[in-house]
Amino acid sequence: MRFDNHHGPHELHIAGQVFEIEYEGLQPLYQVWRAALPPEKRIEW
Repeated sequence: MRFDNHHGPHELHIAGQVFEIEYEGLQPLYQVWRAALPPEKRIEW
C-alpha cells in the first residue's frame, strides 16, 4: 500500500490497483490505522 500525489490528485495504491482519494492530512490516517490495532496495542500508540 502506498499513497502518492506527485502528479496531481491524491492516490492510494493497493495490490496493483489505484484509487483516487480525498486527503485530509495525517491525523485521519493515523486514527484509521490505530483503530485497526487490537485494543491492547492501541494503548501503546
